[in-house]
Amino acid sequence: MGDASAPLHEVFFSVQGEGLWIGVPQVFVRVAGCDLACWYCDTVAAQRVSPEWPVDLPGREPSTESNPVAADHLAGLLRAWLALPDRPPVHSMALTGGEPLLYPGFVAALGKALVELRVPMYLETGGHHPKELARVLPWVDYVSLDYKLPSTLPEPVPARIFAESTRITAQRQFFVKMVVTDRITEGELLEACAAIAEGQPGAPVVLQPVTGVSRAGGPPAAEQLLEWLRLARRYPLQVRVIPQCHKLLGAR
Repeated sequence: MGDASAPLHEVFFSVQGEGLWIGVPQVFVRVAGCDLACWYCDTVAAQRVSPEWPVDLPGREPSTESNPVAADHLAGLLRAWLALPDRPPVHSMALTGGEPLLYPGFVAALGKALVELRVPMYLETGGHHPKELARVLPWVDYVSLDYKLPSTLPEPVPARIFAESTRITAQRQFFVKMVVTDRITEGELLEACAAIAEGQPGAPVVLQPVTGVSRAGGPPAAEQLLEWLRLARRYPLQVRVIPQCHKLLGAR
């Protein structure tokens, strides 16, 4: 696989369902492959690489493409779709996963192509690859940084790594997302808030209640969410609670 290539899981059109930019129309490019195994993961199939991936964009016939794909080939596919006269409006292209930063060369090359297409890049990443994040950031407009709390992973990521990613991400429009369950402890929540505040005081933080029940636990009660908001006030952060709205809409 070339540095500017990556395996994809799917490309489709929908509205953003998480975080600060809920409701904006986006083209979603989901890469295949992930180096974490979050117990709450709702895209488990994207952890594996398949020989082909589907393209489902309004105004064109659904099709399949082969893995891996070069960034310039994907950019050509998007260019052709963007030229359609009756296509829906597009706020940005959401590059999600899996974990996009496993393929920094692909992310950077695609970002350069999107500048020419005048489509902003919205990067969704786990935040555990700060060096790769710094490499691609010149081509990224928005960042959704997913802070993985220790109780949601079989092998926790050190808080200092997330702090470094938050520091880097502060150069762009961003927010930090934390998926929270009814098993989250006060200690790990406060450690996360401290790490984020160290990386970027005043950072926007979204507590996202988990959807459904998994090995990580189930959705926390409203009283627990309010208590976490109170505790987070110890740190200079903008903390709010936002659920997965696309799940409520029945959208992808």
